[in-house]
Amino acid sequence: MGIVFRQSIKTTIVTFGGALLGAILLYISTQLLTPQQFGFSRNLLAQAVIGSQIVLLGFNSTLYVFISKYDSSDRRRQVLITLSVLVPVVTTILLSILYFSFKGYIVNLYQEQDIAYVNQFFFWLPVYVLLWGIMTLLEQYLTTQMRIAASTFIREILLRVFNILIVLLYGYGYIQFNSFMTLSVLIHLLPIALLWFLATKTSGFGFSFQWNSFSSEEYKEMVNFSVYHILLQISLAFLVNIDMLMLGVLDEDGFKVSGVYNVAMYIISIFQIPYRSMVSSALPMIMKEYEAKNKQEVNTLYRRTALNAMIVVVAMAVIILSNMQNAAMILKPEYSGILLIVPILILGRTMDMVAGPNTEMLSISKYYRFTFYLTMLLLLVITFLNYVLIPRYGIVGAAWANTIGLIAFNIAKMIFLWKKMHLQPFYRNSLLILLAGIPAIACGYYLPFIINPIFDTFIRSGIIVAVYGAAILFLKPSEDITKYINSVKKSKRLF
Repeated sequence: MGIVFRQSIKTTIVTFGGALLGAILLYISTQLLTPQQFGFSRNLLAQAVIGSQIVLLGFNSTLYVFISKYDSSDRRRQVLITLSVLVPVVTTILLSILYFSFKGYIVNLYQEQDIAYVNQFFFWLPVYVLLWGIMTLLEQYLTTQMRIAASTFIREILLRVFNILIVLLYGYGYIQFNSFMTLSVLIHLLPIALLWFLATKTSGFGFSFQWNSFSSEEYKEMVNFSVYHILLQISLAFLVNIDMLMLGVLDEDGFKVSGVYNVAMYIISIFQIPYRSMVSSALPMIMKEYEAKNKQEVNTLYRRTALNAMIVVVAMAVIILSNMQNAAMILKPEYSGILLIVPILILGRTMDMVAGPNTEMLSISKYYRFTFYLTMLLLLVITFLNYVLIPRYGIVGAAWANTIGLIAFNIAKMIFLWKKMHLQPFYRNSLLILLAGIPAIACGYYLPFIINPIFDTFIRSGIIVAVYGAAILFLKPSEDITKYINSVKKSKRLF
């Protein structure tokens, strides 16, 4: 577990570096675009992400899993690549016919002040969907070829740099908004070209139309695998984006509040970074012990992962909530709504994370289908709650819909894991973490404002980390942190 803890720290630092570039993009977008323009551009992106999962029909996952079965000289490898590329192209064309047939109905779903934007860029959504789908497919392929770093760099760094340049071009008057939106879609051709080039440098990449290379049983196996994964991937894509999509349709301010909600969701994504890094680092070790049927060790690893994650979750929650006023001052007044919705969203995400890696545990167990069915149910619940709450309470209603759904979702998973696998994430040391958070919360709340919001954020966050860290070291809730500190003292190095 010590190795996992070190890897978690490394991964978290690298991920925060990428998030910084995203923060720059978000900041200049909110400064140079109107809230309506920003909300519309993010709403279109959300539709493209969901649409890409639909047109892929699960074949990105099929490619990811099945391609390792065939070596570079096996013709079936190239047939599988060909099939995986053709599926989103053909599906996009077929669904576009349906999409354009219902143009009048779709456009009229939106608020009156937003219809002009929807009409003007209606054509670009299928293009956006296809480009995002192909990009996702190529990333999955390169991951199977152990080219993860390169594909991640292209999406997280290069694509964001390109988007920053486009925003700056529009913000300083070099291009009009219609050109900005067009470039925002077509800019994805650049990462696709780079990913494609990298793919051609791998062994066995190519195309073949010898469809009879696969037997009917092999095709049946791939289709069955794809059907299950398309439903799961679409559900997950909807879960991430459903709030913003429904706000654009149901809230009287339309895309304007979608932009505010998107800023809040970006803050939440920062909140989740350390947890995701820790879980991704711990999961391979948990999987290894689970496959070895070492139940006691699985239980220990599960608890320790949940405990270490909880330490960081509490710290992040205190830091973010203590700096919300600073965030509101940095952004335009139109985005002050984040002061209301970020605390609500943090409540749900905190429950999601302190409950431990329950989704990951279910996914590697024989109960993996339970996650799928529960995810589908969660999507229905959140959709219903959004439909009821958004017209009455706007973005606050969307935030509560998300939070209520996540709390219920995690309670159900915890009960299921306890009954089926005797796993639960909380024990006595969990209370020590909450106790350590009390002085940190006091510092964040009572510390007076210092000079300006950016300087205040750094000072306030530093003091919170120092006080919270001292309390954690004193209370010693995690043996991994104790071992890590001792190893740093001994080796005189952080990693």
